[in-house]
Amino acid sequence: MTSEAPRMPARQHPGPDAVSPATGADLASVVGRPRSRSVVDQLREAILEGAFAPRERLVEAELCDRFDASRAAVRAALQQLAFEGLVELQRNRGARVKALSVEEAVEVTEVRMALEGLCASLAAQRATAKQRGRLRTVLGEMEEAVRRGDTQRYHDLNAVLHHEIYEAAQNTTCIRLLAHFRAQMVRHIEPSSRRSVPVEPSKPRQPCGPTSRTSSKRSGASHLPW
Repeated sequence: MTSEAPRMPARQHPGPDAVSPATGADLASVVGRPRSRSVVDQLREAILEGAFAPRERLVEAELCDRFDASRAAVRAALQQLAFEGLVELQRNRGARVKALSVEEAVEVTEVRMALEGLCASLAAQRATAKQRGRLRTVLGEMEEAVRRGDTQRYHDLNAVLHHEIYEAAQNTTCIRLLAHFRAQMVRHIEPSSRRSVPVEPSKPRQPCGPTSRTSSKRSGASHLPW
C-alpha cells in the first residue's frame, strides 16, 4: 500500500489591502487610498512660500519626517523639482534650493512679460461676457484696495486677476510656462519682502474691453504688474 505524498496547502495570494508596513504608504494610490497631497506638491509649495531659503540644504531624513514620507518618495520629489528648476542636486553633497542670479531673474522677467502679454491678448479676444464681468469686478476691488492703501488685499486680488485672465486666454501651454517661470521668480524675492511692495494709486487698464488685437498685444504686458 502506497502512501500519498502530503499535499502542500494552496498558496494564498495577498489581497489588495495586504501590503507590508514598509510599502503600504507608497502603494496607497494603487489600492485606492491616495494621499491627499503628494510629497512633490508639498515640497514645491514649501519652497515657493519661503519655508526654505535659497541655497538651503534639503536633507532627505528631515524631509521624510516633515512630510511623513518614505525616502524613495522624497528622492523622487527632489528629482522632479530639480527638473522644474527649483532644486539643485549636487554630487556627493545632496540637494539644496536653487538660487536665482540677478541676470537669470532679468531673463525670466523678460520671458514672462512676453507670455503675459500673449495671455492678455488671447483673453481680450476669447473672454466671455461673464469672464469680462468678473475681470471688471476684480479691477474695481483692486482700485478700492489702492485707495485704502491695503497692500495685502491688492496682491491677493492681483493673483485673482491673473487667474481670470489665464482662464479666459484658454491656452494651457502658455499658462503652464507662466507657472514655471513664476515659481523661479518667487525664489529670487526675499520672503520678508514679498508683501511689502508699495502700491501706488493708479487706474488699472481694462484688459477685456473693445480693443483691436494689436492694441491688446501692445498693452498686454504693461497692465500685468505681477
